[in-house]
Amino acid sequence: MTSPAFDASATPDSEPDGLPSCEQTEGLRERKKRETRRRIHHCALDLVAEHGIAGITTEQIAAAAEVSPRTFFNYFPTKDAAIVGASPDLPERLAAHLLKRPAAEDILTALRAVLLAAFGTLTSDEALRRRRRDVFARHPELSVTTIGMTMELEKVLSAAVAQRLEADPNDPYPRLIAAATLAVTRAAFVHAQYAPQHPPIADTLQLAFAQVLQPPAAAK
Repeated sequence: MTSPAFDASATPDSEPDGLPSCEQTEGLRERKKRETRRRIHHCALDLVAEHGIAGITTEQIAAAAEVSPRTFFNYFPTKDAAIVGASPDLPERLAAHLLKRPAAEDILTALRAVLLAAFGTLTSDEALRRRRRDVFARHPELSVTTIGMTMELEKVLSAAVAQRLEADPNDPYPRLIAAATLAVTRAAFVHAQYAPQHPPIADTLQLAFAQVLQPPAAAK
């Protein structure tokens, strides 16, 4: 089952409140790096869909993406990370984004905005959605990589939450709220990925957070 602990394919244009996204504030060099990362990820998905994980190498992925093996490892630490699309610098980028949110925002609003900006258009490419879904269905072992990335993201985000709140180092709340918002994000992502009508992930995320804050009345 897939997880949102990756962003190689995400192309957010703005946050829900109209503020610039991380990508809009990047320079040309960073945008080129992001495009290279996406290209490697897409080539890795194509190759594993055709040959399986055991049938491909990092060198083959690099050749398909028209980059050197050394460049490949500048973007992804392993073959599995490239298939998942796990960007190694994603946790630090989201933490930095969180710390730049308006100081008047409560922490849940700030986290929701950061996660929606990062993952809000992740599944907008229908062909990519189907390809990712099929690859993950055939290779459930990829969940090990996504779980590891999610744990790292939770750790880094919880540290940023603690910094933002000026929390005591022994206070469990920063990790609790980081883990909770990531769980909501993952559940919304999986629903959008596998629901027959394929709802937009941005809409699903907004609804998920709204329902967690105010659960819908039980059907009678």
